[in-house]
Amino acid sequence: GFVPEGFTLFSYAVVQAFAEGIKRAGSGDPAKVAEALKNGTPISTVVGDVTFDEKGDLKNASYDINQWHDGKYAPIAQ
Repeated sequence: GFVPEGFTLFSYAVVQAFAEGIKRAGSGDPAKVAEALKNGTPISTVVGDVTFDEKGDLKNASYDINQWHDGKYAPIAQ
């Protein structure tokens, strides 16, 4: 038990996506896993559903811009 920081959740989401790719491919073969992930079917992760396009790039990626202000690290309103 610890409070996740920084990239903890994103790192965990990557592991979840790889695990789902292996499950879908029925194999740990990298080429088969990549193909299984690129089919456009959403993958449920700790950061929400993610989907990859035919090139393997993340669809609908969103980014936050954060700043330190008055001793706190928080997103800048968009």
